Amino acid sequence: MSDAPETGAAPIAGPASSGAAATGVEATGVEEELKYRLSAQARAAWPEALALPAGTILGPGRDWLAEDVYLDTPALGLLRRGLACRLRMTDGAVKLTLKGLGRVTAGALHRRSEQEATLAADATLSPATWPAGMREALDATLGDEASPRDLRPIAGLSHFRRSWLVVRASEDGAVAVADALDPARAAAVNEATTAAETSAVPPLAELALDQAWVRAPRRRGRLAGSGQPVTTLSELELERLGADAKTWRALTKALVRRKDLKPVTVSKLERALAAIAAQRPDGLPGAKGLAPEQPLGEAACLALRQQLLAMALTEARVRLERGEDAVHQMRVAARRLGGIIRLFAPALPKAARQGRSWRELKLLRADLGTVRDLDVALLQLDAWSAASAEADEEGPAALRQIWQAARAAALDRLLVRLNHGEHRRLVARLLRWSGMDGGREAVRKNERRTLREAAPSLVAARLEAMLKLAAAFGDRDLTDGAAVPVEELHALRIAGKGLRDGLRPLRGLLSAGGRKALKELEAVVDLLGRLQDTVIADGLAASAMLPAEMAAAYRAGLAAVEVAVRAEIGAVLAPVLAADFGARLHEAWA
Repeated sequence: MSDAPETGAAPIAGPASSGAAATGVEATGVEEELKYRLSAQARAAWPEALALPAGTILGPGRDWLAEDVYLDTPALGLLRRGLACRLRMTDGAVKLTLKGLGRVTAGALHRRSEQEATLAADATLSPATWPAGMREALDATLGDEASPRDLRPIAGLSHFRRSWLVVRASEDGAVAVADALDPARAAAVNEATTAAETSAVPPLAELALDQAWVRAPRRRGRLAGSGQPVTTLSELELERLGADAKTWRALTKALVRRKDLKPVTVSKLERALAAIAAQRPDGLPGAKGLAPEQPLGEAACLALRQQLLAMALTEARVRLERGEDAVHQMRVAARRLGGIIRLFAPALPKAARQGRSWRELKLLRADLGTVRDLDVALLQLDAWSAASAEADEEGPAALRQIWQAARAAALDRLLVRLNHGEHRRLVARLLRWSGMDGGREAVRKNERRTLREAAPSLVAARLEAMLKLAAAFGDRDLTDGAAVPVEELHALRIAGKGLRDGLRPLRGLLSAGGRKALKELEAVVDLLGRLQDTVIADGLAASAMLPAEMAAAYRAGLAAVEVAVRAEIGAVLAPVLAADFGARLHEAWA
């Protein structure tokens, strides 16, 4: 248990720990561990490679096998709230864990809320057989969206782990790791380890080499086990147990110094779900992502489920963090989801492109956009205040207060939408159409083209619309706001974003020239985005109901930014206006 304040961990709703024992809940707390990727070559050098701090030793290695099954609702209700539900089966025991996805801080440090219970021997996948405390925690987390009985497998992991307890050395001096592993010292080390395990003082930490095989759920009916392995995950973990702050810092430094370790910034569940979402049907393990010769319908489902997973994870961040970066990332994910639906429209059911689902996605994007616009305005205001000699004037302070209140209200509306049944139904429908829930993909059976064959026609309309708008700026003075209104530039940005979002899933099909053309397009969209951010901030300042003189200096600063951005547009837009821009993209499909 950490003595540091918790940040970013998903709260687990439910009964307080003081009453947990009566309901079968064994422990509630915060898990703190370092997680690193470890190559096969580097794996052979551990644990000898760890230079332990003075006064600590490793206990003997222990091999450990386990099967994990992760459960969630059909609309990923737990994942979207930053929570994982795991059943772990090992040595004839079954342990149920509710674990927050948490957040990574200081490189590889993961801190997550955790609640555990050991299930009875006759327990099943049905939550009805679980301790009441865990069912109550799940009920409180899911609210009206679903109930624990709706849980079903979403991923499986088969583990092989070798672990070592980190314990205090004997009083006669520190013992090196190599000595601790020497059979001649096994008795002394075992004695130290046993004492640490059975005494009131827990061991300092646990070092583990973990290799897990990810399996996608395979259903015939409701529950039918796991399919073939999709990928493997190899990690080195150091979990904090009883180490005080000073010892934990020393153990952390011992790992940070290693050059053969790369920090892991996401949980095993997130990595497993990403691998499952990217796995091509009927492909060998590692056959992931879009491929040129895939049937268009298959490619549509794969792209859709990958983006759905991204949006679910960013939704969890919005709920838990509520910060500007989380909102921005969810807005990007929702926009790209809409782009994928439009791109693959010929292979998706009409219901995905119109009607209730499409309207709900547009409303979600609008609510995200409202919060994001206020976030950008606040960031711009802070930057201007830091750089301006008039930073202490009354106007910016009043604007900041107004926008912060508006942002809080807009965020509340967004959270209401995320908790609404329509949002749950939107996610569930899209997951069902993508095939990620284990059901049949809802692709059009008459769509026989491969992705490579269909690619030119998929982006043709967007390319034509963007080039038509871009051509209108060829001989005009883009620095003149009267000659080229900002509304026309915004229309070009919208068309450019539509083309960009359509090309991104097809990046693997692009030639070197096509990828360069995509970068040129992204540069135009980004620059015009800066212009639009300035226009939005100016509109918000104008509508803030403040006396004009209070915001005059800030609005003048925004006008100067617009002038500077307009001065750059011509050079950035030139490659897109070139006669060969469209040809470079079309040649990319060859």
